[in-house]
Amino acid sequence: MSSADESQVAAANSGSKGLPDWAKQPFYQFIPYAQQEMQLMSLAMSAIARTQGMGQLAQALFDLDKADRKRAPRGSLKKLKAAKVEAKLAATETNDGFPLLNAHALVGLWGALEALCEDVAVSFLMNEAALLSNDRFARLRIPLAEFESLTREDRMRKVVALAQRDFADAAGASSFEQVLALVNLDGPVPDGLRKLLWEAENLRNVIVHRMSIADQRLAEACPWLGYKAGDRVTIRDAGAYGHGMMDYNMIVINRVRAHFGLKPYQAPEPNGKTSRPARNRKLRRTVSS
Repeated sequence: MSSADESQVAAANSGSKGLPDWAKQPFYQFIPYAQQEMQLMSLAMSAIARTQGMGQLAQALFDLDKADRKRAPRGSLKKLKAAKVEAKLAATETNDGFPLLNAHALVGLWGALEALCEDVAVSFLMNEAALLSNDRFARLRIPLAEFESLTREDRMRKVVALAQRDFADAAGASSFEQVLALVNLDGPVPDGLRKLLWEAENLRNVIVHRMSIADQRLAEACPWLGYKAGDRVTIRDAGAYGHGMMDYNMIVINRVRAHFGLKPYQAPEPNGKTSRPARNRKLRRTVSS
């Protein structure tokens, strides 16, 4: 686990009593998932980059086998062609900055952040029944037979899902804030982070629904990216979006800490000093082209 991830786990644990286990669980699920997603992307990039030279190696082995027909295995020419095709694809991906890997990582990270916010809301509704007095829940209509057949957790998930219909058009940080508002955990989000999350969701939607082809909605929502309808969207730094999502995760952790009367977590620095609260850290800039 990286030092940043360790800080976020520590944020859930620190304090005179720390957070109750049920309040920690959503973060314990999100943090390792996000870390593994980014680590796997890095590992895959390294492996693909090394594959570029496999075509030349396969050619050299083929030439040796060809010189000695007794050693030449069956299908060696077919294997050589396959190796060259893979090496060419590896070279293209490497030179282009691994856009497909980055796109897949962005989709996975965004889904994890959505799940985190919903899990936080569900956990609080399950453990602090007074929150169910929220006016938004009073307007919900759920068939009694269906509701009775569900477990307590599934009931709360159903409640959150139905409540989300009221703000289905919300996007970026606003969509998460609306979910967290159901349990009084919404709050301010730095402008830079809000812009990053807005950008991430709009890119994610194009990747998932348009096979990475820009549409007019993306062009209008994120004009700073410079895309026109019909352009191929390439993601070259999903890690920057991932770090931004981890920053948002820390903001939510500190809101939960405040709910239980704990101070915002301050990560220790190598020199023994403490840094500013995580929510005030300067965000890493995202690069997308």
